[in-house]
Amino acid sequence: MKILLFTDCSVGVIGYHVDHAIALKKAGVDIFAVVSSKELEPGLIQSMREAGIPMILLSGLERHKNMWKHIFALSSYIQNNEINYVHVQTNWQLMLISVVRFFLLFRKRLSITYTIHAYRHNDPKKVFFCTRNYWNIIVLVG
Repeated sequence: MKILLFTDCSVGVIGYHVDHAIALKKAGVDIFAVVSSKELEPGLIQSMREAGIPMILLSGLERHKNMWKHIFALSSYIQNNEINYVHVQTNWQLMLISVVRFFLLFRKRLSITYTIHAYRHNDPKKVFFCTRNYWNIIVLVG
């Protein structure tokens, strides 16, 4: 199983998600990371590089910019690396990956896990595409 983990929250790459990615890598999980152009603490992206975690940089992800550019980049990255499992942290990430999943529907099976970190992430405008039962999204409350 190949996992793509979003290490970004709504304000940039955060240490908790980086630590999670590094721990999964050390445990032998085939992990890939999505990073944005902003780090909350200096050196987070470098620490993933040193751990040997392949990354895709989505510039502006934390500001909800470049939606279609990110969708196409994620779609290509997922296909090229044969990723079959994605873990998202925010509604914006969930919307992006849900559109990617729709585009890949007949070519690739893609499972999504959405971890809700706070109730404020449940903005119905951002997750309209993601709230329908046919998306088969696993929701973890954490």
